[in-house]
Amino acid sequence: TTLIDLPDSTRLAMDYAVSNGRNGKGCIITFAAGNGNEDCSYDGYASYDKVMAVAACNDRGKRSIYSDYGKNVWCSFPSSDFGYPPFGHPDALTTGIYTTDRMGKAGYNPEGDYTDEFGGTSSSCPGVAGTAALILSANQDLTWEQVRKIIKETSDKIDPAGGDYDSKGHSIYYGYGRINAEKAVKKALELKTKYLKTARLHNR
Repeated sequence: TTLIDLPDSTRLAMDYAVSNGRNGKGCIITFAAGNGNEDCSYDGYASYDKVMAVAACNDRGKRSIYSDYGKNVWCSFPSSDFGYPPFGHPDALTTGIYTTDRMGKAGYNPEGDYTDEFGGTSSSCPGVAGTAALILSANQDLTWEQVRKIIKETSDKIDPAGGDYDSKGHSIYYGYGRINAEKAVKKALELKTKYLKTARLHNR
């Protein structure tokens, strides 16, 4: 497998976004880990240190069989999956993520404007981006690094037997775990409350 390079223009754009975005607090950048069942370090985008690479897990709390993996995976988010008997990998319980679709015949669902079959790490990634948006809606003062840290600290350690988590709580398959939006938002609010209390004490 060959490395997918990160063009200078893209790298500089991402560097600018995390340094100057949101009035200097930094934009949060997510990227799909990939669907090739290979190490995402081959992908210059997913492996860039300013990006949160998102892997896919399934509705049984295990890795989606196609999901890329590696030390660069930051977290995982539920998506589609399919069975593979030679690996003892069962069929998914659901067809994928429910979401809006392109209108009419151009979409996944030609009969309507919604689909229940959005899948791959391409559907996991926007789930994490949406969670980051929820975190910032609860506490807009957080930096991009604080948002990443909140996701790291509040994600659920799914599949403890197969996840092979290291001493720092990181798995090559799930990153720091499966996103838990409720815990993440509560942590963001908790940090906001602490900040406000500290600010009041300093202003006395």
